[in-house]
Amino acid sequence: MEQLLLTVNMIVHLFVTVAFIGGPFYMLLVTGNRKKMGPDFDYPMDRYLENIIEGQPLRCFIYLFLLVLTGFFFPAIHYLFQGSFKELTTLALYAIVIKHFLILIAFSVMLYMYFGPATKVREIMGTITPDKKPDRSVVDTLFFWRAKRRALCKTIFIIQIGIIIFTAILRFAE
Repeated sequence: MEQLLLTVNMIVHLFVTVAFIGGPFYMLLVTGNRKKMGPDFDYPMDRYLENIIEGQPLRCFIYLFLLVLTGFFFPAIHYLFQGSFKELTTLALYAIVIKHFLILIAFSVMLYMYFGPATKVREIMGTITPDKKPDRSVVDTLFFWRAKRRALCKTIFIIQIGIIIFTAILRFAE
């Protein structure tokens, strides 16, 4: 039964990991392709892209929560069946500490991105209507905040790669 629970938890953990890292990866692709189209504002396209991007932070927060939760289920399942926590090597302990530190950094950057640049983009997009071309200064400000948001997304993606690396180290160093 222990192995079954560990396997199911691992499947959920891996699925959520893919979803967690996939979000920023695809947002970087979407925003990178939009950037190639130049600085002109095209309401239907830009509104469409923002509709896709706006839902991503909430999904990332949910995925991060589920990753932490399923991550804590591994030792909990072991404790439930063995009556003690698994002894870990020094390398595994370092990997756990670094992984959780990276998770805190990712969460902090996600919060800043959501309440900083993403909020500014939402506010500016809220002032733009499809029937009137926005002033160049509004478009420039919008693109400035989009660039900030994209840079933070790239930072989160790099941190996520680090989390995955330390997860692999943790699994093999036990």
